[in-house]
Amino acid sequence: GESLDFSFSGLKTAVINQVHAIRQKDGLLPAADIAASFTRAIASGVRKRLEQAYGREPFHTFVLAGGVSANSHLRAVSQEFCREHGVRFCVPPPEFCTDNAVMIGVQGFYEAAAGHFAGNDLNPESTCDI
Repeated sequence: GESLDFSFSGLKTAVINQVHAIRQKDGLLPAADIAASFTRAIASGVRKRLEQAYGREPFHTFVLAGGVSANSHLRAVSQEFCREHGVRFCVPPPEFCTDNAVMIGVQGFYEAAAGHFAGNDLNPESTCDI
């Protein structure tokens, strides 16, 4: 079946190209309209993938987490999907939907303060088995 993976890099490139084209014409950039359309396209894409995933194998709980879970549009389409399908929707309050980079940085600070340092030969290694 069709992959449930998605990337918005093509959409991002299309938006950048459109912005450049608008600026070359008259310089009047409808930033709010562009942002709203971009957000709508992403939310619609996520909703489509949720429908596909549920159609393949129905699930009872959906968790929206991480930095993107602070986005009100993603929250809305996810909540709507869950309500329509009787799926439990779990999402943390927005103040807890931060990027993990901050948490990693804070841990690094405490490790450095404790004198724990890695050598310069340390290489990143993915532990993901997907």
